[in-house]
Amino acid sequence: MQAVEKKVRQILRNAGQKAPPTDLARVLAYLRLHHERPWHLNTDVWEGLARPARGRTRIKGQEQALTTRGRWRLAHEIGHHVLHGAEPRLRGGSWDSHELELEADLFAAALLVPPPWLERAVREDEDAHPYLDLDSLAQAFRVGPRVMEKRLRQLGLLRGEVLGRM
Repeated sequence: MQAVEKKVRQILRNAGQKAPPTDLARVLAYLRLHHERPWHLNTDVWEGLARPARGRTRIKGQEQALTTRGRWRLAHEIGHHVLHGAEPRLRGGSWDSHELELEADLFAAALLVPPPWLERAVREDEDAHPYLDLDSLAQAFRVGPRVMEKRLRQLGLLRGEVLGRM
């Protein structure tokens, strides 16, 4: 997990990302994935980046149109590209395929909710009110509340129970 987070830190730094939410279009541009649809990005995710319709495939920066689910899927697929190479692999039901998916999920979590950014946001949130506002944190990072809750737990930043959940 530390190797994944180290790669993500380097990518975010080189892509000029310093605060949430992560600009995935900028990350794609830094990784030079903005010229043509990579094999691992399905057309729904790729089209969600709002490419111009006139044959150019440069990303327009309208990545904000993606839903939180679409942002997660895109970050996950970027993880496959960075961690597992740009070559397609045939994946069956082996443990290898599950491990690749887990690594891509860890990459997506680190890309969308980097630990230093989240720690700073939690400190600021705790200073503002006596409780942790999970929904406002999720909105700030443009991820779903469940992703935010899971990430807070992964990093040991969520103490106690989340109110209002069954």
